[in-house]
Amino acid sequence: MVAAIILLVGLVLVMSLPIFSRVSTGSPLANDISEVRNLVLAVRSFAYDSDGRYPELLEILHPDYIDDPSLFTTNNTASGKIEPYIYLNGVSATADPRTPLIISPPLPPPHKDRRVVGFVGGNTALIKMTTAQVEAARQGKLPPK
Repeated sequence: MVAAIILLVGLVLVMSLPIFSRVSTGSPLANDISEVRNLVLAVRSFAYDSDGRYPELLEILHPDYIDDPSLFTTNNTASGKIEPYIYLNGVSATADPRTPLIISPPLPPPHKDRRVVGFVGGNTALIKMTTAQVEAARQGKLPPK
Protein backbone atom coordinates (compact mmCIF):
# COMPACT_ATOMS: atom_id res chain seq x y z
CA MET A 1 0.00 0.00 0.00
CA VAL A 2 2.78 2.47 0.98
CA ALA A 3 4.78 1.49 -2.09
CA ALA A 4 1.76 2.18 -4.31
CA ILE A 5 1.32 5.67 -2.82
CA ILE A 6 5.04 6.46 -3.27
CA LEU A 7 4.85 5.21 -6.86
CA LEU A 8 1.76 7.34 -7.54
CA VAL A 9 3.35 10.50 -6.07
CA GLY A 10 6.53 9.88 -8.07
CA LEU A 11 4.51 9.41 -11.24
CA VAL A 12 2.64 12.68 -10.69
CA LEU A 13 5.93 14.51 -10.10
CA VAL A 14 7.52 13.09 -13.24
CA MET A 15 4.46 14.02 -15.31
CA SER A 16 4.42 17.60 -13.96
CA LEU A 17 8.11 18.38 -14.69
CA PRO A 18 7.51 19.41 -18.33
CA ILE A 19 4.75 21.78 -17.22
CA PHE A 20 6.98 23.47 -14.63
CA SER A 21 9.90 23.74 -17.04
CA ARG A 22 7.71 25.47 -19.67
CA VAL A 23 6.37 27.94 -17.12
CA SER A 24 9.83 29.04 -16.03
CA THR A 25 11.23 29.57 -19.54
CA GLY A 26 8.93 32.32 -20.81
CA SER A 27 9.73 34.31 -23.90
CA PRO A 28 12.76 36.61 -23.87
CA LEU A 29 10.46 39.59 -24.47
CA ALA A 30 8.19 38.78 -21.53
CA ASN A 31 11.22 38.13 -19.33
CA ASP A 32 12.87 41.44 -20.24
CA ILE A 33 9.64 43.41 -19.76
CA SER A 34 9.18 41.88 -16.31
CA GLU A 35 12.80 42.43 -15.26
CA VAL A 36 12.93 46.02 -16.55
CA ARG A 37 9.69 46.81 -14.68
CA ASN A 38 11.12 45.31 -11.50
CA LEU A 39 14.34 47.29 -11.88
CA VAL A 40 12.46 50.55 -12.48
CA LEU A 41 10.29 49.87 -9.43
CA ALA A 42 13.38 49.17 -7.30
CA VAL A 43 15.11 52.36 -8.50
CA ARG A 44 11.99 54.40 -7.78
CA SER A 45 11.68 52.83 -4.30
CA PHE A 46 15.32 53.66 -3.62
CA ALA A 47 14.67 57.27 -4.72
CA TYR A 48 11.62 57.48 -2.45
CA ASP A 49 13.78 56.43 0.50
CA SER A 50 16.69 58.67 -0.56
CA ASP A 51 15.14 62.13 -0.98
CA GLY A 52 14.56 61.66 -4.72
CA ARG A 53 18.12 60.55 -5.54
CA TYR A 54 18.52 57.53 -7.79
CA PRO A 55 21.35 55.07 -7.07
CA GLU A 56 24.66 55.59 -8.86
CA LEU A 57 24.76 51.88 -9.78
CA LEU A 58 22.03 49.26 -9.99
CA GLU A 59 24.10 46.95 -7.76
CA ILE A 60 23.45 49.32 -4.84
CA LEU A 61 19.86 48.04 -4.87
CA HIS A 62 20.98 44.60 -3.66
CA PRO A 63 19.93 43.31 -1.10
CA ASP A 64 17.53 45.98 0.21
CA TYR A 65 15.47 46.48 -2.97
CA ILE A 66 16.44 43.52 -5.18
CA ASP A 67 16.83 40.08 -3.60
CA ASP A 68 18.50 38.35 -6.54
CA PRO A 69 21.47 40.15 -8.13
CA SER A 70 21.04 38.11 -11.32
CA LEU A 71 18.16 40.51 -12.10
CA PHE A 72 20.80 43.06 -13.17
CA THR A 73 21.63 40.91 -16.21
CA THR A 74 19.72 39.07 -18.89
CA ASN A 75 20.42 36.04 -21.03
CA ASN A 76 20.53 37.75 -24.40
CA THR A 77 19.39 35.05 -26.78
CA ALA A 78 20.25 37.31 -29.74
CA SER A 79 23.96 37.27 -28.86
CA GLY A 80 24.06 34.12 -26.73
CA LYS A 81 25.67 36.08 -23.87
CA ILE A 82 24.69 37.16 -20.38
CA GLU A 83 24.50 40.95 -20.65
CA PRO A 84 23.74 43.68 -18.13
CA TYR A 85 20.75 45.95 -18.45
CA ILE A 86 21.83 49.48 -19.30
CA TYR A 87 21.15 51.85 -16.42
CA LEU A 88 21.14 55.54 -17.30
CA ASN A 89 22.36 56.91 -14.00
CA GLY A 90 22.41 60.65 -13.53
CA VAL A 91 18.64 60.83 -14.00
CA SER A 92 16.60 62.09 -11.06
CA ALA A 93 13.11 61.35 -9.82
CA THR A 94 12.07 64.85 -10.93
CA ALA A 95 13.00 64.18 -14.58
CA ASP A 96 10.39 64.02 -17.32
CA PRO A 97 8.48 60.73 -16.79
CA ARG A 98 9.25 59.85 -20.43
CA THR A 99 13.00 59.92 -19.79
CA PRO A 100 14.57 56.46 -20.29
CA LEU A 101 16.03 54.90 -17.16
CA ILE A 102 16.80 51.26 -18.03
CA ILE A 103 17.37 49.71 -21.47
CA SER A 104 17.60 46.02 -22.30
CA PRO A 105 20.08 44.54 -24.75
CA PRO A 106 18.66 44.02 -28.27
CA LEU A 107 15.99 41.34 -28.44
CA PRO A 108 16.17 38.30 -30.74
CA PRO A 109 14.03 37.99 -33.89
CA PRO A 110 11.21 38.73 -34.50
CA HIS A 111 11.96 41.80 -32.35
CA LYS A 112 15.31 42.52 -33.99
CA ASP A 113 16.80 45.94 -33.14
CA ARG A 114 14.17 46.51 -30.48
CA ARG A 115 14.82 46.94 -26.79
CA VAL A 116 12.67 47.05 -23.70
CA VAL A 117 12.97 50.52 -22.19
CA GLY A 118 11.90 51.42 -18.66
CA PHE A 119 11.11 55.09 -18.08
CA VAL A 120 11.38 57.37 -15.04
CA GLY A 121 7.58 57.47 -14.83
CA GLY A 122 7.44 53.69 -14.38
CA ASN A 123 6.22 52.73 -17.86
CA THR A 124 7.96 50.24 -20.13
CA ALA A 125 7.86 50.08 -23.92
CA LEU A 126 9.30 48.06 -26.75
CA ILE A 127 11.31 50.54 -28.85
CA LYS A 128 13.46 50.22 -31.94
CA MET A 129 16.88 51.60 -30.98
CA THR A 130 20.21 51.51 -32.76
CA THR A 131 23.46 51.16 -30.85
CA ALA A 132 24.12 54.85 -31.60
CA GLN A 133 20.79 55.84 -30.03
CA VAL A 134 21.58 53.79 -26.92
CA GLU A 135 24.96 55.52 -26.63
CA ALA A 136 23.28 58.91 -27.08
CA ALA A 137 20.80 58.04 -24.33
CA ARG A 138 23.74 57.12 -22.06
CA GLN A 139 25.09 60.62 -22.62
CA GLY A 140 21.72 62.20 -21.85
CA LYS A 141 20.87 62.98 -25.46
CA LEU A 142 18.12 61.77 -27.76
CA PRO A 143 15.73 60.18 -25.27
CA PRO A 144 13.47 57.72 -27.11
CA LYS A 145 9.91 58.86 -26.36
